[in-house]
Amino acid sequence: MPYFRPDLFEDIKGIANRKGWEPTDVLREAWLADTILLLSKCMGRAVLTGGSGVRNITRIYRLTVDADFDTDESRIETIYEWMTAANKILGTKIALDSYGTIGMITTQPGRNTKAAFEGPNRLAPFVRWVDEKQFVRIHVMFVPDMPEMFEEYEETELETVVPAGAKVRTANRKHLFFRKATRALKVSRPEDFMDLIFILRAAGTSKEDIATYCAHPKRCEGAIRGLEILVSDRANFVQKVSERLVYAALPKPAAQWVEEAAQELDAFKCSIRERS
Repeated sequence: MPYFRPDLFEDIKGIANRKGWEPTDVLREAWLADTILLLSKCMGRAVLTGGSGVRNITRIYRLTVDADFDTDESRIETIYEWMTAANKILGTKIALDSYGTIGMITTQPGRNTKAAFEGPNRLAPFVRWVDEKQFVRIHVMFVPDMPEMFEEYEETELETVVPAGAKVRTANRKHLFFRKATRALKVSRPEDFMDLIFILRAAGTSKEDIATYCAHPKRCEGAIRGLEILVSDRANFVQKVSERLVYAALPKPAAQWVEEAAQELDAFKCSIRERS
């Protein structure tokens, strides 16, 4: 059996099918949930980030396509050990760098994982095979300058279309917000634009904590500049927002949603500046 949680895997497929999801979205959601639970069991000092991390702490649904983790583990050899342990749980002992059975984790085809991890982005790319040609991506990023992220994480139930009944280590909302805001300094992405507004809208009283964290002298400039970039690029995000929120019952036209979200992010940027 290639799955870590066969019961959850099949439940997700069944519910998503009945909700009228596209077949590719159904399958990806099941594989991602299964993969996140598996790796959360095997990985040491690592926390769930990305779209799945935001879903966990906000309970706001959007399509997500990768299993993203951040870690303060600096050795690629240790990360290989985590992936090998995951494969052993699945009952496969095939080498990590070769294609084998469905469900196995390997390095990403065509990528030099060690070189990527030792490069400027410090990202280790892996995949989990769905069939002979398709896979879900697993990204493990080394984050050496935020040790607090691996001490102040949250234990949250995995958010998917059915109750997962299991908790995973998820990055704290203030750390997720800062990481997504500053990623815009390298690449401006509609996913980050959406996730930032979801984090703010679900934060409640924690919104003050997010602003205070981002206003720290070593973080303020990057957070503000990243938000400025995303807000200025909002016109480019409308189509992707519509696609990513296709199953989220978007209450208004995507263009209106994006414009209102941009206004909220711009106002929050000002609150960060006031605290700096």
